[in-house]
Amino acid sequence: MLSEFAVHHRLSVGFLALTLCLAGLFSGMTIGRLEDPEFTIKTGIVLTFCPGASAREMEQNVTVHVERACRRLQEIEHLRSYSEPGLSLIYADLKQSIPSSALPAVWTDLRNKLAEIQRELPPEALPPIVQDDFGQVYGIVLALSGEGFPPEDRLKRARELQKEFSLLKEAGRVELWGIPEEQIEIRISQARLAQLSISPAWILAALSAQDLTLDSGSLKLGGEELRLRPSGQFSSIQEIEDLLLSADPAHRELQSLADPGVLPSISGPNSPAPFSKALSHAGGIAQGTLHQQKLRAADGSISGMVPQLRLRDIAAVERVLKDPPSKIFRFNGQDAIAIAISPRTNGNVVQLGKDVKRCAERTLAAFPTGYSLHEVSFQPDDVQKAVGLFLKNLREAVLIVTFVVMLSMGWRSGLLIASSLLLVILTTLCFLEPLGIVLQRISLGAFIIALGILVDDAVVVGDLIIVRMQRGMERNQACIEGAQRASHQLLGATIVGALAFLPIYLTPTNVGEYCASLFLVVAVSLGISWFVAMLQTPLVYSIFVKFPPQSSVTDPHSGPIYRAYRNALAWTLRNRYAVLLCTLCACALAAWGFQKIDQNFFPRAQRDQFWIDFRFPAGTSIETVSNEMKKAETFLLNGNLDASLPNAPNADPNADPNADPNADPNADPNAAALHLPAQIVSAASFIGAGPPRFYLPYQPEFPHSNYGHIVVNVTQAKDVDRLLSPVRAWMKENFPQAQVRVQRYAMGMPTPHEIEIRFRGPDHMKLQHLGLEAEKLLRSSPNALDIQNNWREKQLTLSPKYSALKGQNAGKSRSALLYSLLARTRGIEIGNYSEKEQNLPILLRGSVPEQNDAVNLSGTQIWGALPGGTSLGELTSGMEFLWEDSSIYRYDGLPALVVGADAYGISWMELLREIRPKIESIPLPDGFTMEWGGQFHESQEAAHDVLSHLPAAAVLMLLVVVFLFNDLRQPLIIVLTVPLAMIGISAGLLLMQKPFGFMALLGVMSLLGMIVRNGVVLMDQIDEELQKEGSPFLALLNASVERMRPVTVAAATVIVGMIPLLKDPMFDAMAAAMMFGLMFSTLLTLFIVPVLYSLFFRIRIPKVKDPAETK
Repeated sequence: MLSEFAVHHRLSVGFLALTLCLAGLFSGMTIGRLEDPEFTIKTGIVLTFCPGASAREMEQNVTVHVERACRRLQEIEHLRSYSEPGLSLIYADLKQSIPSSALPAVWTDLRNKLAEIQRELPPEALPPIVQDDFGQVYGIVLALSGEGFPPEDRLKRARELQKEFSLLKEAGRVELWGIPEEQIEIRISQARLAQLSISPAWILAALSAQDLTLDSGSLKLGGEELRLRPSGQFSSIQEIEDLLLSADPAHRELQSLADPGVLPSISGPNSPAPFSKALSHAGGIAQGTLHQQKLRAADGSISGMVPQLRLRDIAAVERVLKDPPSKIFRFNGQDAIAIAISPRTNGNVVQLGKDVKRCAERTLAAFPTGYSLHEVSFQPDDVQKAVGLFLKNLREAVLIVTFVVMLSMGWRSGLLIASSLLLVILTTLCFLEPLGIVLQRISLGAFIIALGILVDDAVVVGDLIIVRMQRGMERNQACIEGAQRASHQLLGATIVGALAFLPIYLTPTNVGEYCASLFLVVAVSLGISWFVAMLQTPLVYSIFVKFPPQSSVTDPHSGPIYRAYRNALAWTLRNRYAVLLCTLCACALAAWGFQKIDQNFFPRAQRDQFWIDFRFPAGTSIETVSNEMKKAETFLLNGNLDASLPNAPNADPNADPNADPNADPNADPNAAALHLPAQIVSAASFIGAGPPRFYLPYQPEFPHSNYGHIVVNVTQAKDVDRLLSPVRAWMKENFPQAQVRVQRYAMGMPTPHEIEIRFRGPDHMKLQHLGLEAEKLLRSSPNALDIQNNWREKQLTLSPKYSALKGQNAGKSRSALLYSLLARTRGIEIGNYSEKEQNLPILLRGSVPEQNDAVNLSGTQIWGALPGGTSLGELTSGMEFLWEDSSIYRYDGLPALVVGADAYGISWMELLREIRPKIESIPLPDGFTMEWGGQFHESQEAAHDVLSHLPAAAVLMLLVVVFLFNDLRQPLIIVLTVPLAMIGISAGLLLMQKPFGFMALLGVMSLLGMIVRNGVVLMDQIDEELQKEGSPFLALLNASVERMRPVTVAAATVIVGMIPLLKDPMFDAMAAAMMFGLMFSTLLTLFIVPVLYSLFFRIRIPKVKDPAETK
């Protein structure tokens, strides 16, 4: 019906094809582009702060209760918690079956559950915070540097850029990282307070009274309301300095006691404690009684009421940078600010990159000379490179397929079928955006995977048309009948081919979401290919293929290749039992060989970047980490790395030591000044926390002062392999006190380590002992690298022994002691100072000499409800040094310890085979368990999820085949041929030395669809021939010969179309499995299917050769 319409309405169909081509070209230019498919990381973070609590106290008093509340949510699958001093950090992993659209409601429900357990937490604990944007990806990370400019000015410029970038159409979120944080510090000397007998509570109460924000109501004037808003809030640092601590004029002479000199300055991190708690614990002095507080002079006499004493008379008030900072960012050794930009959902990241560059150029032009913007990670370039490579592979595949079709069916048919292929691809592009699909690694790979299948319909229809023309049928009639003859079978085969990819689409995990576009692209393109075969192929054949003269009509299957195949098939049928036995032996050999094939989950990413992780001992200050990492930056940036590389050329003794012979005249001048090695483009250091998630498989580290991360950009991806070993060796030698990891970026689903062993049990000491045993076994293998556990080392703590009796006698509670110590060291946040778009915290803090003076710690003044201070030594019975846990890990409600390692020189699967028997032989105490995590767990889980949906897809495929033949024997024949494809798969992976991973598994599944498709085409022809031919044996031969060309051409197009994918590490194993598997399955289709058909339908095979066999 469709073919008849196409032949008789050429203009309409031709115009439709032209319209679809133009629409496809437009869609291809405007459709979104990404490096990897977007998928939702269904993990939330629950943060609970409880200042002053130890890790063990956090576990017992906070984490356990928060975990219990989280467990009330049915959607949560796993809980991973870290209890650290003052912090409970819980990763809530949701069930993968939850759709992404339901996540906001789930997170809201979780917040409600957590609010209900607040009363179960210690009074000092703040309400739990849920962060549900853990999976946010910032595809662009830039570094703003301005050498010679103060940090405050850099921050101002960074905020201007942030504002401009956020206005871009393709931009999503824009965040700053490593900003210099400002705060207002009120620094008071302990000695000064003791001399004047002034309590810090005065300052707390005065600030609260002066800077209070409260609705003052309104007045009705006529028909309008006039809102009352009294002035008096702080609008400058001077107003804070002028704050009155007392208004009693009776003793103005006491003002002379105050030293107006400025005290030394220092800053500290904000206390997480709210002001209200700080005020109440520090003495609870009401605002109304502030001016009734008496002042004790230095001689101890009561001096009466406090005169008008201003804050500047007893303290220094300054606007300073937070010291130590919570995060530090450097680019190529220079202080900088990172700007992270995420694209909008399904946005065009390539267009975003262009817009960002134009906006940056325009904005930087208005900045003072000296500011520059650098690329730390620029996904648009990666996407353009990846999409360009895939399009190149696609062009190569199209040309290869066209050449194969031309070679087998003639140049005219080859060009016509190539035009059908282009129409299918362009039409498919029109449907991608409505389906929410962008051009990315998986969707582009799907085009190449389906390329051979897409030409299959056109090849079969074209072959049927040519055969009918060669047998003398009129051209238009041949085009109509050729398409109609194959329409139902090709439609069924098309559905079967799409169903082969259905399990990955039905998989509700991250892997399924990651690869979902594979099924959609294949299904849509296959459906379109069928319509094109029914409409466009008959149309172009009726126009461009000439009808042969009647005298030239010959048997189209009389060539030497057909005769050779006919003879080989006849011999196979006569020796069918021996052939089947040999096939079964080969299948058994392939199953044995498959066990020798290496396995992986996803390959390493081919990025022109690698990363270096630094984890110093717990308690290491961020300043120390920063200084240590400067050594690594110098090593990477000053050119010394070249000497460490293998095959490095000898240095010229007469050369200028400051000259760079490889310098690029167009290179970044800052990089040239640093004498960057030829392979290294830049190094960006993130200190205090992991960088923003700029690459989906990367998991950023939660903030810790002892942590640092360097992103190293190199010229080419192939340079990474050359650099890893020397960099790793230098880091190991120069940072023996730290755990340093040097790795390339992974691809697919992220795991902290390739190999992970998780022990669970109730006893912490036994867990640590099991972890040490596992680490010892891993260290015995030369192939294990970066061996570490997630409990970290213990941290040294100084504990003043508070005496309740002494405190009671002195009127100083333990809470007063805690807040007085905090005020002396890090400072207490007692208010906020608003300025334009930012709020600066106001901290009460000790003077510089006192902040880190451990020797005179016992002299710290403790202030309470009563006037005057008491030294720390008077309230304690001594000091004690303690070693405490810096981190306690729990998994699903039980203490757990994870030992991780990466493979070196071999694959992680080979390392797993090596150490698995040893690890599993570790005796476990009662109540303890051991589980494998890492890549092994992820691959097993992903394969299980995909294979669990395979039966449903297989049943649907079987139903389609049964409906096509209305018989059970043909479907059974096809089912029996499917396992035999393992022969080609095993041989291909072993020969090409490719691992069997998740993508190879997808290739095998697509191969199943091709096998079923070829079997359907062949057996349909056999059924037709049996109705025409008197001899079933000859009918079997004729049908197989009739279908040899379309089956072999379709297989050849897939096989050669896969050649470009052999160069892509993401798809190389899939390509090898499909190429060799299809090569072998084609032989199975051409030989084993007829053999099985002859057995199932009891076709008698003549022992003596019939002359008709060779006609």
